Formats: sequence, structure tokens, C-alpha cells
Amino acid sequence: MLAHELKENEDVLSRLVVVPNPQFPIHTQYMIAEHLLQTNTPLPVQEWIESGKEYAREAVQEELLSDFDRRKIWYDAPRAALAQARKQKWGADYTLAEVQAGIETIETGLRRKLVEPPLDDDDDEEFEDEEEEGEEEDSESMEVDPITNAGTTTTTADVSASVPPMSLDVMMRFMSMAKDG
Repeated sequence: MLAHELKENEDVLSRLVVVPNPQFPIHTQYMIAEHLLQTNTPLPVQEWIESGKEYAREAVQEELLSDFDRRKIWYDAPRAALAQARKQKWGADYTLAEVQAGIETIETGLRRKLVEPPLDDDDDEEFEDEEEEGEEEDSESMEVDPITNAGTTTTTADVSASVPPMSLDVMMRFMSMAKDG
């Protein structure tokens, strides 16, 4: 969408002239002004822009989603998210999926008793009352067990081997601009 707008207005944007406001503190903020007013972009940024334009050309040729399909997805997304949210039991320390899988195996590191979600809608009011009564006691009496790493290895998130590693060039762009690719 942004690439489309930039492409449509490329002629106007290329002729745009920026003049700083006289109230801008040019003596103290000259680096920002210099960066904003430069007419030529640095070489890495030019390469990044070209790769984005190339990606936009490929996306237009492949027609990943039509405008109608994209609008339909955005129109239906809030309803689908609301339907998924209604399937969950809110207000407990465990998710519904964790309760169904069994909460006995979950290690939280906390010594206080955690609240299980109610199983039916009639218990909602009782559950909320119990939670409000016990909030003050729980906040003062909660203790956290220390985590010991002696002789244990930590597990990392699942990393797909099918995804190629990030190149140094892309990593440097990400570090300098907080955007990938």
C-alpha cells in the first residue's frame, strides 16, 4: 500500500523542496537538520529503496491478493478475533488450553495458589468475588522461587531450519533502521 502511494507520487516527491522553520534550533540540532535536508540518500538507503521497489514490482506481477480479497479479510478479521476471544475463559492464571492439558505439569515458579478458570458460566460471579477478596492477601504473600541453572541447559525457541539465516547486510540495515529487508 505504501509502496503503491510512493510510486504514484514519485514525481511530486522528487521535486519537493523542504525549508526549515526559522524557529528550529539549528545550532543545537544541526545533525538532525542535515539528515532531513540532504538531497541524496546514502548508498545503503538507496540500495534498500531499490530492493523495496523490486519487491513491489514482483508483488504486483504475482497479484498476491486482490483488493477485494484484502478488504474482505480486513472486514472479517474483527469478527473472527472476537469469536476466538469468546472461546477463552478470562480472569484466571491459566488459559483454557492449559487447563484442558492439565495444570499439574505447569511450573510457574510461584508459591501461591493460582486461580483456575471457571468451567461454566454460572461460576463467573463467584470466581470474580473470590479473586477480589484474595487480591490483597496474594500480593503480599506471593514469593518467587529462584531459578537455578546449575548443570542445566536452557531451551531456545524452535527455529525452523528451512528459513535461511539473515545476511550481514540485512542485519546491519535492521540495526540502523529497525526494519528488515
